[in-house]
Amino acid sequence: MHKQHRQIKNLKKLILKQLLKFRKLQKQLLNQLLQLQKKKKKTDTKETPKAAVKSGKPTVGVVISLLDFATGASGEVNKAKATELVNKGQPLALKAGTAKKPVIYIVASPDGTIANKKLAELADAKVGVIGKIKKRNGMNVIISDIIEQYK
Repeated sequence: MHKQHRQIKNLKKLILKQLLKFRKLQKQLLNQLLQLQKKKKKTDTKETPKAAVKSGKPTVGVVISLLDFATGASGEVNKAKATELVNKGQPLALKAGTAKKPVIYIVASPDGTIANKKLAELADAKVGVIGKIKKRNGMNVIISDIIEQYK
């Protein structure tokens, strides 16, 4: 009986050791899983640097008031209205695509500033922009090389 009691005690010790090892391993695995999830979240929220698309073909569209468009209007402006908006510090953009599926582009100069003044000058007609097209966080940006009236 005494021998069986000792064997049971030894088995209990062995089981406890194994349980502690298991818990330690479980904790390590959970930590690794949390780290992987954090890394995944970081990569999901980072701007994915896509190669900029630069073409010789112009992106053609009309000048719009970004705020008017965002609030549900067509946003299209003429030269006088565009100049007024620029003087008030409001952003202009280029609306390309179709009426059902418009594509809005923020147009930037190579120095990184918004090309509002140039867009305002050309607001009475269709505008063609040649440059690098980038898409970041759902926004389309053209880093313009050339902005001119489209014929």
